[in-house]
Amino acid sequence: MTPSLEQLKILLAAAETGSFSAAARKLGKAQSVVSTAIANLEIDLALTLFERSGRYPQLTEAGRRMVQEATTLLAQSERLQAIAGELAAGVESRLTLAIDDDSHLPWLGTLLEEFARRYPSVELELLFPLMEDVTELLVTGRSQLGISYQKVHPQRE
Repeated sequence: MTPSLEQLKILLAAAETGSFSAAARKLGKAQSVVSTAIANLEIDLALTLFERSGRYPQLTEAGRRMVQEATTLLAQSERLQAIAGELAAGVESRLTLAIDDDSHLPWLGTLLEEFARRYPSVELELLFPLMEDVTELLVTGRSQLGISYQKVHPQRE
């Protein structure tokens, strides 16, 4: 049987807290629910995840490895849910930005950092064409946004 995400969350909580009772409190579940979930997970995986001979359960070598894998899997599951939420809200999954010259745009780094923080699942592609190519990239649809600048020279009278 395939482990459920719920079982993996319980495994992580038990590993983090060091006991099934503490994991149950953390998750708002009965201790028996946590114990049963761990026991069923061990059966499903055909592995002993915790050594139960002492007062507190200790992760076995297999348990430590499964905790690592469960952590990765649950992080991917959260990422999947976040991407689904963004797609449902109309957030683009990929954005291409053409910039004619970033050396004169000191604010761009801060802007891109904020964008990455706000939209971590949006893949951002940066293109650095020559100034006249920015318009071409926008017109052809190769880029969704473009930033260009024109150096202003004060007129002398």
